[in-house]
Amino acid sequence: MRTRHALLLATLLVLTACGGRGGPRGGYDRESPQQQRYSEKAVMRALGQVEADEQQRLAVLNAFDRDDAERRRLLTEGEQLRRDIASLSKSQPDYLARIEPLAKRKGELVTEELLIQARFDQAVVNTLTPEQLERWDEQFRQGVERGGFGESGGGRRGRRGPMG
Repeated sequence: MRTRHALLLATLLVLTACGGRGGPRGGYDRESPQQQRYSEKAVMRALGQVEADEQQRLAVLNAFDRDDAERRRLLTEGEQLRRDIASLSKSQPDYLARIEPLAKRKGELVTEELLIQARFDQAVVNTLTPEQLERWDEQFRQGVERGGFGESGGGRRGRRGPMG
């Protein structure tokens, strides 16, 4: 019984932290800094702001591209998972049993997303100078505080599905 209470609490925390503040827009949960940092447009803008040279630019973009397909898959699965959780009726007698595997998968998705972000962050740290890194971090802090980077439009390859 104690495990079930812990799982329910974990579910509520994950839902509150990751999915309870409005739906995805253009493939993004605008309240999630981790997902905003995945925006190709935001990466391109930040590279310009830190005045990255061509070699740095290519290294960062290659790091972004390395996990792009997996990042997209996780975003799509996360959106479906949010819909599945929202479709459950709390009044159903088997509500806890039905939400338990969804909560477990939600935790796994968050872990996978954080690991992809960490690999990308490490590549950026290994590529940019300390001064550039300070400006890089400031760009993303400002973007999050302003409510996002804008998911529509260009990027380096034009509009590409939900990732823009």
